[in-house]
Amino acid sequence: MSLGLRYQIEGERVAAVAGFAGGGLGLTALGASRAELVGTAAGGVTYRLSNGVDLFSTVASQTGRGDHQESISTGIRLRF
Repeated sequence: MSLGLRYQIEGERVAAVAGFAGGGLGLTALGASRAELVGTAAGGVTYRLSNGVDLFSTVASQTGRGDHQESISTGIRLRF
């Protein structure tokens, strides 16, 4: 289980700048605006079915002013 806060130091806009080898930084992409402060929470469980086989599930969430995201992941982990 984890709980936390994520704070974006400069503004709410996300930008990336890139270029090709031997050239200038000519590619710019603007991302979606993000909330300045976002709360985060995550948790997970694992159940050992047998030696080398686990069933797992994880849940994660983040929420802020106009910025919400949730995810769930479930699967089987095999060890050889």
